[in-house]
Amino acid sequence: MRRSFWIWISRFTLVAALTLLSTPATAHATKQPRLAVLYFDNNTANKQLDVLQKGLADMFITDLASVRGIVVVERDKLQSIVKELKLQRSRFFNKHTAVRIGKQLGATHVVSGSFAVVGENIRIGARLIRIRNGQIVVGKKVVGAKRAIFELEQKLVALFVNGLRQATGAAGTARPTRAARIHAYRPRRGRTYIPSIAMLVDYSKGLDLIDRGKFRAAALRLAAVAAQAPSFSLAKQRQRELKKRVKQAGLRRILALDAQVKALWKKARAYVERHKRLRDEQVAKNALGYRFVIGRLQLRALRSQLTMKQPNLVLPTKRRAVLAGIEGYVKNQLALIKGIARYAKLHTRVLQNGLRLLDRRVRLSPEDQRVIREAELGPIRLDAASVSVRLGQFLLAGRDFGQPRKLGPLALSPPPAILSARYQQLGTRLLRNVIKDLDKQAKGRARQAEYRAISARVVWGQALLLHGKRDAAVAKWQEVLDLYPTSRQYKRVERLIKEQLGLKKTYTMRTLRRYQKGLKTCKDMDLRVGLGTIFQKRIRLLGLAGIQTTIKEIEKACRARHNSGQVRLTYFWPYLYQNAALKVGRLGICKSFERLIKRAVQEGLPPRDAGLYRKNYTSCR
Repeated sequence: MRRSFWIWISRFTLVAALTLLSTPATAHATKQPRLAVLYFDNNTANKQLDVLQKGLADMFITDLASVRGIVVVERDKLQSIVKELKLQRSRFFNKHTAVRIGKQLGATHVVSGSFAVVGENIRIGARLIRIRNGQIVVGKKVVGAKRAIFELEQKLVALFVNGLRQATGAAGTARPTRAARIHAYRPRRGRTYIPSIAMLVDYSKGLDLIDRGKFRAAALRLAAVAAQAPSFSLAKQRQRELKKRVKQAGLRRILALDAQVKALWKKARAYVERHKRLRDEQVAKNALGYRFVIGRLQLRALRSQLTMKQPNLVLPTKRRAVLAGIEGYVKNQLALIKGIARYAKLHTRVLQNGLRLLDRRVRLSPEDQRVIREAELGPIRLDAASVSVRLGQFLLAGRDFGQPRKLGPLALSPPPAILSARYQQLGTRLLRNVIKDLDKQAKGRARQAEYRAISARVVWGQALLLHGKRDAAVAKWQEVLDLYPTSRQYKRVERLIKEQLGLKKTYTMRTLRRYQKGLKTCKDMDLRVGLGTIFQKRIRLLGLAGIQTTIKEIEKACRARHNSGQVRLTYFWPYLYQNAALKVGRLGICKSFERLIKRAVQEGLPPRDAGLYRKNYTSCR
């Protein structure tokens, strides 16, 4: 009995020892290989093909990532390591460097590839290096025609994966588990299908541009590749990733600039308050430059109070804040106009020949100039005429066309309807005075003054037209033809007059005339064609009240005739109320949306459609 007990103990000890000895091999066999694919080496004398290093590697990464049992490091992580180590392209494929990169990426193996183009043929090779000991585990290559680049790459991936399967299968005595088993690669036309090597070169250039931070050029390059090779879905995927990356980079830039712009605004206001006398020339220029920047920032702050989806529109809840913003902006711009005039009076130099010189250049601190440049708040111009025209345009037409665009939507003003009559009178007076001064300067054959006098009249005419004063607008533009018959702008202004007189047709004019015709005939299509244009025009002029004004106008003209059977507008009424409901629903004005969509349902809109409009096109629930 005792003997059998010791025999059992010795057998147990032997089994345990064998198990412990076999554990490392088992662990090695069951662990999924983690591969880092380096950029392929260009063994061709043609350096223009260097960009293929990244394109081929990207295709290889994508195809290997589709194989079950293999983990592949993303290309972006490789690029960040390459950038950090400041490696030259020729050094990517040194064996020791490859192992070093692989360790930093946490890989178990590194894939080092190469290609060589000879005439119409290309040779592509790939090696697998084990990080642990630097041993080359797999080495495969393919040779064929350049035009069959996709088929060659697919063949190489299949050979490579097969070699990897054999190598990992022989790594230890234990067989890999089901989870760690590497599956065979089956060549197919997947995301990496590329029709030609020229297209692959273009794609590779796009990747290289991304790595160098030239996102705009990269987007154009990838878009061209995607358009010419629709089946190459990898290009479309990189496009989507680039858009996301650009959006994130833009957001970070705006947030960083935002703090700097706020600091600049605070500094500008403090400087302007301290220096009001403008007797010292440099101090005066700085004070006026900062006041110019304050005006731009006030417009940008005003824009944040307006709707994003419908420009020029003020929501009822923002009305008070917008009016306060307008008041502050107008005061600042009037002070700027007055300050420029005082600066000109104090610091204009008269030469012996009678010429008058005034230094209008503003040189703020380098840091402030950088923020102004990056936030696109400049260029700063100490020009009273230009400021007057823009302020008059703001007060009459409801917008300032000089605002920057890149950091967000164009900084528009609210609709002119919310501006008081006092502001409109002020805008008219500003434009009248500046035109009078510019006309005097133009008589002295000052071409710039002539150009600006004409531009001011065009702005004034557009403002009059916006308020429905067509005859007054045409008369204002006719002044240009009478006073400046030799101007280069003559034909442009003449075209504006012809459009308003119906001598030259435009889409807007056609649709507006169709709408006016619809009010007389009450025909469905006449009203439909012009409805969108008239809504936009009225919203810009009257704000949200423009929607209700249009509805009442149509009801007054056609409701009685429809009820009496003279005309049939059975399908138009639900269309009218549904369109009006969506206009306000997209802005989140749910009370008005519910009222209008209810009217649409009463006129025949299916309730199910009303529910879908509410769900898909509004934030109202």
